[in-house]
Amino acid sequence: MKKLLFVYTLSLSIFFSCSPSPEKQAEEIIASSISYHDPKSNWGNLERIVVEKQQINYDAEGLETSEIIFSQEFRLKPYFEAKSAWEKDSVAHKVTFDGLKVSYMMGENEVLNEGFLKSKRAEIELGYQDLVMPMIISSLSKSSVYQNRTNLSDNREAEIVKMELKDGRMIDLYFLPENHQLIAYKQRIRNEYEVVNTVEMQDYEGINFPAKKEIFAADSLGNHLYLKSKISYRFLN
Repeated sequence: MKKLLFVYTLSLSIFFSCSPSPEKQAEEIIASSISYHDPKSNWGNLERIVVEKQQINYDAEGLETSEIIFSQEFRLKPYFEAKSAWEKDSVAHKVTFDGLKVSYMMGENEVLNEGFLKSKRAEIELGYQDLVMPMIISSLSKSSVYQNRTNLSDNREAEIVKMELKDGRMIDLYFLPENHQLIAYKQRIRNEYEVVNTVEMQDYEGINFPAKKEIFAADSLGNHLYLKSKISYRFLN
């Protein structure tokens, strides 16, 4: 009996010593995901992305509340710059980040409030991250660990990687087990959670980018509560 117990204990020790750590598993999944989305390693050759982003917003009852068309440009080299322009209530809005500072025009008026400008810089950076993930995960991540497998609300199975970003935010990334395509992520917005699902992909310059996304209000477990927004992207350059 003691011999059998020893063999069992030894087998468990060997199994766990050979199993990758949650940190290593997360690292491997992210590397595999980048390879899936960028199979020809073209990301480093991109200098500029110009995209039209359509966003339709809904309330908790499912009624459409607004539709906004954003014209966005992201310059990747020699350093990051970004522009986003849209119209709301017949007023033109434009936010520009030149690599150092952000400016905001509302109609003919320039907005100078520092707190407002800071929030608009965060918005345009988050919009960029949402478009190009997972290619820039390594530049955003402070730490990441593998969680488990789960079934999402749309019945797809996914592997979860929990990530702490350098800005302090925590997000859960959902990957398809078979190829590690990034299909969704969960984040906390103030006191609420939302899940951003990629529902359709498109090829641009040999890279798999999102074509359509759906944003759901969610609970802390990622269960969908109601549809908040539908987003579609069209590359222009």
